[in-house]
Amino acid sequence: MLDLAGIPVLAADRTGDDPLILAGGPGVNNPEPMAPFFDLMLIGEAEDALPQLVARLAQRRAEGLGREDLLVALAREFDFLYAPGLLEPAWNADGTLAALEPKVGGLPERTRAAHVRDLESAPFPTAPLVPNTEVIHDRVTIEIMRGCPRRCRFCESGRTKGSVRLRSPECILELARACYAHTGLEEISLTSLSPSDHPRLKAILTTLDAEFAPKGVSLSLPSLRTNDQLELVPRLLGSVRKSGLTMVPEAALPRLRCVIGKPMDDEHLFAGAREAWK
Repeated sequence: MLDLAGIPVLAADRTGDDPLILAGGPGVNNPEPMAPFFDLMLIGEAEDALPQLVARLAQRRAEGLGREDLLVALAREFDFLYAPGLLEPAWNADGTLAALEPKVGGLPERTRAAHVRDLESAPFPTAPLVPNTEVIHDRVTIEIMRGCPRRCRFCESGRTKGSVRLRSPECILELARACYAHTGLEEISLTSLSPSDHPRLKAILTTLDAEFAPKGVSLSLPSLRTNDQLELVPRLLGSVRKSGLTMVPEAALPRLRCVIGKPMDDEHLFAGAREAWK
């Protein structure tokens, strides 16, 4: 994409005539392999951090700062920014990263991931693009919870998303209404790392079902942890059309589940399967 746009692929080759290239999202949790290609990396969640960055970028540009001075000013102000060109990596003999030495003064001692404090008021895209061809994921997706209380040992997202933050049934209903009004899609998928751990999952499903079942809109959930809420899910999802139900014990034996940090009760798994079969 950079090459097609006529932008030098390597950050070191860019000049003041080139735009700043910013990276973000889960891919930058391990930023160093991509460091040569980006001017800045926003570590963590962008909903609160990105508007701050854009506003300050516009202000600094209006002050007449050149490219290098602009990068330094932004990196000094925001500790969620990683500016690869302003740091020199030092490597251990085995090829692992030993340290990042600053090339200029005043940079934060550590880069800290940005986190959204209040998911309820965080901006959410309620008017996504609607494809003009049939696609696999032809549905509205609404994040009902961020973070995970379980801390499974193998889960990268559970380690990087921070503390659990919830959206209320009322907020989710308003987002679903807005998304449906803009798209007309006939399925609403409620996503999070572990949807069945949302303490108000039953209220969310019953509220949405009452609103959207008369419109022919179905509900779906991604993979579910087996807990005491699982038995309620199949009958709350099946009022419009049958939806797949994915349960993820991860290991067959309770001992192995404890080893990987995902203990769960077999009876909850069996109860959910029985209810789905019914």
